[in-house]
Amino acid sequence: AVLRALVRAAREGPVDAAALGEAGGFRPLPCALRRGALQAAVARFDAGERSIRGFLAAVRLAVIPEVAWRALDPSGGTLRDVDVPADLEPPDAEPEP
Repeated sequence: AVLRALVRAAREGPVDAAALGEAGGFRPLPCALRRGALQAAVARFDAGERSIRGFLAAVRLAVIPEVAWRALDPSGGTLRDVDVPADLEPPDAEPEP
């Protein structure tokens, strides 16, 4: 539901991207980018820029207030960092041998 809200926010109004609000600012990931903004991001990254937060701060950004996205995801699972399959295991799960 939160990802759908990000896409909807990026599609509405004169914005280039949408991100989730947090503590008076925004989280750089997850985010939704319009096609033109994505092309601009790739160009910046090709030129050596490596900050997603910096890129988002430089474009017209819609920020979904934390109270709004937390209503859709009270546990904050949207923010779960998954790098490897084991990251999908519940925090109290026993590791596989």
